[in-house]
Amino acid sequence: MHKPPYSKRNKSQVRRDQLTISDLYLQGWPLSVIRDKLNARKDAIKLSEKDVWAALKALRKDWAVKALDNMDQFIQQELARIDKIETQYWAGWEASKTKTITDGCGNTRTIDMPGDSKFLDGMLKCSKQRVELLRPALNLTVNANAFTYMDMLKMHESATSAAKTNAHVVDAKYKEIG
Repeated sequence: MHKPPYSKRNKSQVRRDQLTISDLYLQGWPLSVIRDKLNARKDAIKLSEKDVWAALKALRKDWAVKALDNMDQFIQQELARIDKIETQYWAGWEASKTKTITDGCGNTRTIDMPGDSKFLDGMLKCSKQRVELLRPALNLTVNANAFTYMDMLKMHESATSAAKTNAHVVDAKYKEIG
């Protein structure tokens, strides 16, 4: 059985060789050239192409783990950003459902409004972005997200319809205050 020369080297030598293998591999050099460059060092313990391949295999595994960790961090950061934006849309939606009006005498009163549907559009976009980020991790299909999407769509349609239906009521209140 082939025992790699790695056992004959100390940790700093192994790490130095890993860095060299990584750099040369990422530059596109073949394993034979990488082996020759490693073996050309004065303090080198001779490595075979199989040894270089084993080291490269370990490096690729480490790269895959780091890539997954980075992707998890990216997804968490994006979800936090989406949550913050969605919270702002909700606050805007709630604020758009009332209007405070001051008349010429300094009297103020609050009237109910149908709400601005652009905030619902924003919430829907946030929901879609969240689903797109999580779909690969959860292996979701489009049908699994239809319920959430349909709920948001119904809210949007309801608000738009209410805004059109109640537009004359709002106009009348503005004329009344006038």
